[in-house]
Amino acid sequence: MSLRIHLEAEAEIETARAYVEKQRPGWGARLLQELEEVLRSVETNPCQRTLLETVPDGASFRRVRLRRFRYNLIFEVLEASVIVLAFAHTRRKPNYWKARGIDD
Repeated sequence: MSLRIHLEAEAEIETARAYVEKQRPGWGARLLQELEEVLRSVETNPCQRTLLETVPDGASFRRVRLRRFRYNLIFEVLEASVIVLAFAHTRRKPNYWKARGIDD
């Protein structure tokens, strides 16, 4: 299964990395390392992740919460690919990312 990251999700990842690094030097790299582990896991077994409870039934959106950081990786499982739509802080407004198109 292929994995793609939405451009806005890439920007959110970089923003989170920079913020965490500013708060605690060296932790930006830890965030990226944990995210990389999560991405590999999602690419291998995306359907083993939690269905997102804030979207309508039948939607294929899922989430993974990072262990050490307050961020969720939000993604959609399609036939042959996984699209990462957001890297959202757990206290951020839910579903703000829903307007993002897959081809944006």
